[in-house]
Amino acid sequence: MDTKTKKEIRLIIDKANEAYDSFDYKESIKLYHLAKKYEPHGHVLYRLGWIYTKGYGTEKKPEKGIRYFQTAVPLLKTMAEEGDAEAQCDLGFMFANGYGVEKDYSQSVKYYILAANQLYARAQCNLGYMYDNGYGVEKDDTMALKYYNLSAQQGYYVGQYNLAYMYAYGNACEKNEEIATRYYQLAADKGYDLAQCELGRRYSQGCGVPQDEKMAVKYYQIAADKGNALAQCNLGYMYDNGNGVEISKEIAVKYYRLAADQGYDVAQYNLGYMYAHGFGVEKDEKTAVRYYQLSADQGYDWAQCNLGYMHDNGFGVEMNKKMAVKYYSLAADQDYDLAQSNLAYMYEHGSGIPRDFKMAVKYFKLAANQKNKPARDHLEAIFQGNVGDEERKKYQVAAFEYVIEEWPKKSSIEELKEILVKLDFLGKEKRQFQIKILDYVLLKWPKTSPTLIYFSEIFYPTEDDEVKKYQLIAVQKVSENWKRCFKILSEKCQLSILVIFRELTNFIDFPLELVHLIVNSLIVVWTESCQEMVIKIENSYHADQPSFTSDGKLNSEKGNKA
Repeated sequence: MDTKTKKEIRLIIDKANEAYDSFDYKESIKLYHLAKKYEPHGHVLYRLGWIYTKGYGTEKKPEKGIRYFQTAVPLLKTMAEEGDAEAQCDLGFMFANGYGVEKDYSQSVKYYILAANQLYARAQCNLGYMYDNGYGVEKDDTMALKYYNLSAQQGYYVGQYNLAYMYAYGNACEKNEEIATRYYQLAADKGYDLAQCELGRRYSQGCGVPQDEKMAVKYYQIAADKGNALAQCNLGYMYDNGNGVEISKEIAVKYYRLAADQGYDVAQYNLGYMYAHGFGVEKDEKTAVRYYQLSADQGYDWAQCNLGYMHDNGFGVEMNKKMAVKYYSLAADQDYDLAQSNLAYMYEHGSGIPRDFKMAVKYFKLAANQKNKPARDHLEAIFQGNVGDEERKKYQVAAFEYVIEEWPKKSSIEELKEILVKLDFLGKEKRQFQIKILDYVLLKWPKTSPTLIYFSEIFYPTEDDEVKKYQLIAVQKVSENWKRCFKILSEKCQLSILVIFRELTNFIDFPLELVHLIVNSLIVVWTESCQEMVIKIENSYHADQPSFTSDGKLNSEKGNKA
C-alpha cells in the first residue's frame, strides 16, 4: 500500500489550499481527497465539509458536508490544543456557524483570538467580522477595522474586501472611495468574485473610479462566470439596457435565469418581468407569475407589487382583488411608492377591501411624498374646491381628516397653510378642521404662533361654546408669551397681527393689562406710520388710558384700570 510521510501529506494539503484560495475548487477537491486517503487530517475534513455544503466545484450535498464537519471536530480540537493556528481558525468558523457543533459565538471568538495572536490572516479577518457584527463580543468598528487591516496587509483577499467595505462606508475611519476601490482591486486580482462584482458596480456608477460601463461589464462577466448570482443579474441588466455592450434581451434573459436559478430575488423578479412583456423570450404570463411569486416570497417589494398587479388584472392567474391587496400591502409596507399608489386606488374604489377614503388618502400621500407624480396629481384633484357630488365631498372630508391628523408629524406649517386655503369649500366642516389644527398650534405655542394669522375668524365674538374654549386658551397663551409671540407675528405679517389682537379684545373679561402691553409693544416695535392704527385700537376701549414714559414703558405709578 502506498504511504506518505507527514511532510509529504502536508505538501499535498498546502497545494489543495492553494488551489482552493485560487478558486480552483475541482483541483482542491481532488487534492483534499488524496490527502484524506493517507491521513484523516482535521483541516482536510473541514474543507471538504465546506465544499460539499456550499457546492463549490461539485454537486451541493449539505448532508455529506455535515458528516465531514462532525468527523473533523475531535481531530481539530486536538490540533488546536497543540497550538495549530489553522485548526484553531477552522474551529472558530465551525462554532460561529454551527457546522458539526452547536453554534457558540463565545467559543468561536476564543479560537479566533488564539489563531489571530499567531498572526494567522484568515483568523484575523474572521475575528474582525465578529467585532464588526457584535457576535460573541461587543460590537466595535475600531477593532473590526484593526483586524481587517492586519489580515489585508498579509494579502488575505477576504480581509482586503472587508477593509475596502469599511473605507467605502466610513466605518471607524474617514470615508474614502479611492482607498476602498484600491482594496477591492487587490481582492479582485486574487480572483475573489465578490470583489470583482463590486468593482463592476463601481465602474458602472463611477464610484471611486471614472465611470466606464465596458469595464463594469468586464468585471461582472468575470464574477458571473464563477457563478456569482449578483454579478450574473447585473450583467443581465447591462445587456437588457445596452450599457457597455450591445443591447440583447436574449442574453439578458440568459443571465437573469442563471441568477434566478440560484434563488436571487432580484433576478427572479427581472426574469418574471421579461416573461410578462415578452422581452428576449416568448411572452408567458403564467411563468411571469411564477418568478414574481418566487421573488415576492423572499420579500422583494417590486415583485410583490407586480404580483399584486397580476392578480389585480387577471394576468397569468385568475383575477383576485383580495390577493392584489395582499401583495400591494406587503410592498407598500416596505415604502415602495408604486405599491402605495396602487393600494390607495384599491381603498378608493373598495376593490378587494372595504372602501376607506381616509386610507386611500394615507397611501396616496405616502406615495406622493416620494415624488410619485400620479399620486401627487391625484391628491391635488382630491383637494380641489369644486365638489361634484356628496360622495366626492365625503372623500375630500376624509382626506382633510387624515392630513390634519398626520400634519404635526409629517407636514410643514407651509403645507398646513395651503390646506387651510382649500378649506373654504367644506362649509360647516371647516370649523372642525380649524379646531383640530388649533389643538396642535396652541400646544406648540409660540413656535407655531404665525399660524394664528390664518385663524382670525376664530376670534370673532361667538356663542359657540367650542370656539369660546379656544378663544380663552388663545388669550391665555398670548398673555403668557406675548413678547415673543408679538415679535414673531409682527415680523411675519403686521396687518394680520392687528386684526388678531383687535378681535382678541372683544372677549368678555379680557384682561386690559394685556391690551396695554400690546399697545406698548406696538409703540416700541413699529414705525411711526403704524401709530395711527395703534391709536384706533386703543380708542376702541371705553376705559381710562394708560400713560407711558418717554422710553415707551408703561408708567406703573398712574392708574390703568378700566
